[in-house]
Amino acid sequence: MTANVQTVLGLVSVDKLGFTLMHEHLKVGFPGWQVETTLEFDREKELKEAVERLKKLKGLGVGTFVDPCAMELARDPDFMAEASKRSGVNIVCSTGLYLDHGLDLAGFPAYFRIMKLEQLRRIYSTELRRGIGANRVRPGIIKVATGPDYISDQEKKSLRAAAQTAMDLDVRITTHTTKGTMGNEQLDIFLGEGMKPHLIVIGHCDWNHNTAYHRSLLERGCYIGFDGVGTQVQRCQIDTLPRHGST
Repeated sequence: MTANVQTVLGLVSVDKLGFTLMHEHLKVGFPGWQVETTLEFDREKELKEAVERLKKLKGLGVGTFVDPCAMELARDPDFMAEASKRSGVNIVCSTGLYLDHGLDLAGFPAYFRIMKLEQLRRIYSTELRRGIGANRVRPGIIKVATGPDYISDQEKKSLRAAAQTAMDLDVRITTHTTKGTMGNEQLDIFLGEGMKPHLIVIGHCDWNHNTAYHRSLLERGCYIGFDGVGTQVQRCQIDTLPRHGST
């Protein structure tokens, strides 16, 4: 039986995905943008720009674009669906929250901070099963995040809810790490909830230039994301890992 991936336009067979970018964003907005009354956002103009860029990617051989935008960062599944329809590029959106500390845009909205784990888990699960918004656009992955150097209690709650939901619904997890830290600690939480490591991508690992860190994750069986492409340092990291038995 051929496996399928949930995209914003429906299920797509894995053999139809083509070359896949695993961590990109069509658009984002910092928490609070939605109450800024003077903001001029031309949705159609931005949509056309997104479609144009997606078509360029398609011309370069990209078939699928994973957009793990956290729900509080202006995630817009309807925007993604329309961009996918117009461009012909598959798009996968996500459910899940961003980080709680360490960056200017960090900090869960109060609505989520006061929730118990089970309530947050119910939100993740409902979005995955029922879809998001009036058009019921369904996510295909769970995205969660941590700040630098430690994992806050709020982030632990989100990661645990993500792992439990992923196991319930047979969904994969992708993450944000900050400054190349806390990848193993994220993995500890996921595995502690019973997840299998091969269902997890620890993201932004190229922010950490220590290949021992990369190997420590790979040896535990998860995937790592080198998703900030464009520098020679990252190229050297990618070239080095196969010499240590990783592919």
